[in-house]
Amino acid sequence: MASYGIKNAIYGLKNGMNDFNNAINGLKNVIHGIKNSIFKATYGLNTAINGLKNVIYGLKNVICGLNNAIYGLKNVIYGPKNAINGLYNAVNGLKNAINGLKNAINGLHNVINGLNNTINGLINPIYGLNNAIYGIFDSIYGIVNPINGIANSMNGFKNGVEGLKNAINGINGIRNAINSYI
Repeated sequence: MASYGIKNAIYGLKNGMNDFNNAINGLKNVIHGIKNSIFKATYGLNTAINGLKNVIYGLKNVICGLNNAIYGLKNVIYGPKNAINGLYNAVNGLKNAINGLKNAINGLHNVINGLNNTINGLINPIYGLNNAIYGIFDSIYGIVNPINGIANSMNGFKNGVEGLKNAINGINGIRNAINSYI
């Protein structure tokens, strides 16, 4: 019988352990439920606060709407005056547009003049280069012409020497002719 008592004690111990585990699981569920309740309460409180904010924003919008209505009435009152001012501003804007168009046309003339000056500025170095090339040719002719003059002088000197030789030969021929008659 003692063995039955031990067995029953072991079963009782197991059952006690199971009950203890069930109690811990129950405690966990209670804690989880408390957390959920706090979360839901916080969420509900946030929802209520957001709802209150929306009510306040709605009231602000009502006040803004009233202000806009007042400004609208003022604009109705000031509308004709503003229309006249707007017409005056439109006329001035048209004058400014015409002046702007005149300035744009003047600017276009300035651009055309600038392009003309640029083209002339590009052409002038070409003329300068052309004149420089003519100057080089003139310099070459200035060197060649004196050389030709020297060559012509040398030819003239040579012709003079030939002429002198011919004159001497002629004199010798005359002398020989005279000597042969004598």
